[in-house]
Amino acid sequence: MEISSTVIVAALTGVLMGLIGWHYGKKQKNRQESDIPHDVTPLTRSLVTSKAGADRTRALIRACDGDRKQAERLIQDEKEKKRGLSHADAVRRALERLIEARTK
Repeated sequence: MEISSTVIVAALTGVLMGLIGWHYGKKQKNRQESDIPHDVTPLTRSLVTSKAGADRTRALIRACDGDRKQAERLIQDEKEKKRGLSHADAVRRALERLIEARTK
């Protein structure tokens, strides 16, 4: 039984594409996981990693029922609690705290 070179090339291409896809998916997962602290709830984790969470400031304002001043106060509170916190981290932490407070 003879296997044609076309079949061999097709099989090797499939294996190579599978390995590339696996590696890329693993790399993306690691990148997302490293951005999120381990002590957040699954609900918060899903919100922060979703596409809606990409613009966390907007998500925080929406969570504050559109009250931009309240969102800014929450961000400032987080920055005061932990000196040196970046704005993005303060927004993320404020959003996490707000969600956790509402789910309790």
